[in-house]
Amino acid sequence: MIFVLKSFYKVEKKEITKEMRKLLGFRGLKMKDKQTIERTFDLWEEHPDDIIDCYIVACMKKTEKMRFVALIRK
Repeated sequence: MIFVLKSFYKVEKKEITKEMRKLLGFRGLKMKDKQTIERTFDLWEEHPDDIIDCYIVACMKKTEKMRFVALIRK
């Protein structure tokens, strides 16, 4: 969903995270680890990285494994 909004519809990152946070707030929505997803959005708003990279970092912070190597394609 995020990829389609960002790449196809050209929705800004701030707007995507705002709306996704609203979805996370629904009481009926059950997730294993909402905190990691929320942290992912925080990181994504702060950094120019892809959201998947931010998710990996959020997961690493949760487990305190902070060694991360990024491969940049040009």
